[in-house]
Amino acid sequence: MKNAPEILLGILLFGGILLSTTPPSMWRGQEFPLPALRLQSTFTELSRFTGAEPSPCEREPTLRLRPGEGLQKAVDEAPSGAVIQLAAGTYTVPDHGLRISKSLVLCGEDRLLTTTILQASEPLSADNMVHVFCAERGPTPCEGPIHVWLEGLTLDRTPQPFRGQATNLAVEGQVRLTFKRGWVVESLFHGIRVLRGAELFLEDVSVANNNDVGILLRDGKAHLQRVRILRSWGRFGPSGGIAVNGESTAVIQDSWIIENGTGILTRSLAENAESRGAQVQIERSWIVGNLAGLYILEGSNVSVRETSIQNNQEGILLEEGQLTLEDSEVAYNYNRGVFLGPAVLATLDNNLIHDNDFGIAINVQACNWAGVPLGSQEFTGRLEGSGNRIFDNRVMDLCPEEFPWPEGFATNGS
Repeated sequence: MKNAPEILLGILLFGGILLSTTPPSMWRGQEFPLPALRLQSTFTELSRFTGAEPSPCEREPTLRLRPGEGLQKAVDEAPSGAVIQLAAGTYTVPDHGLRISKSLVLCGEDRLLTTTILQASEPLSADNMVHVFCAERGPTPCEGPIHVWLEGLTLDRTPQPFRGQATNLAVEGQVRLTFKRGWVVESLFHGIRVLRGAELFLEDVSVANNNDVGILLRDGKAHLQRVRILRSWGRFGPSGGIAVNGESTAVIQDSWIIENGTGILTRSLAENAESRGAQVQIERSWIVGNLAGLYILEGSNVSVRETSIQNNQEGILLEEGQLTLEDSEVAYNYNRGVFLGPAVLATLDNNLIHDNDFGIAINVQACNWAGVPLGSQEFTGRLEGSGNRIFDNRVMDLCPEEFPWPEGFATNGS
């Protein structure tokens, strides 16, 4: 796998530093009766997505495969629900990509990282190196839903020439895909793409060095636990670690989003005004070293708790939509810690916001990068919260100072 030692070293260095830092403390302020953002009902849809179920790789395999043997043939001929154990080594997927449209389990030998590799063939013509799908119509009808389990695998597109819009892993339709202890690296486009109602559960997976977006959700659902999103960078410039589009739902827990263009981008692409937009819940995570840590657009609803957003060019850009930020630390970002667009809803409780250029900046000329606001200079949104400490920001803690800041936004460490 290309640059595997460099990737591993980077993760170990960042992981060692970040894991040695305890999550931000819980700072308690006065009670403040505010209407809660309605996120809870959305995320109960993923309550069964806990990852607590036992691994089917612990069972006796239905079939054992070795490198050089036909992986697609084994997948096609295996009965639904079969457990296929792959011996250590490299498996080259067919030119049309590896296609899975039934419930199935693929287990890397001993489930060791980077030991069992699915790799693109050089003449690969498919948009997706591995395509897990279930649709009622099409050339391969599927009676869903199906559950596909991957464990201990590396998906690597390194040999593929630099052309096309190629994704390492696409999950589409009536599919629930669980992927544990693995790598997704060196895609030409997206590392992982989740489409049309599919559900994804990742645990202890690294998504690294992908050419565009690390993980893209488009009307899909995802639950990420202990996932590392590293260095997603577009061919023509910066791109995104995680993009949550349309009416997608994402829960991100105990994860690291490091050195991407945008760490996490959320937006609604629906033309329907009644669309609920992207829904994202982030807990106990680290968003570090991105151009923009968290970029919220177009009707998204985002909840962030006990999370560290540090050393980005911009910390949080809330251009449109809703944000709840609780018990978190926003610090050492080069420009703004938190930016508020002209008509947003923001609830900030018990946060530390320090050592940015601007601590919290509203969309007016004096508080924007290069003095250029993104829209109207009048703030018509709503800002609420309590127990925040905003101090030691290099240019200004709160901008503009004359804005009627709520009492729960204390500056200068007071």
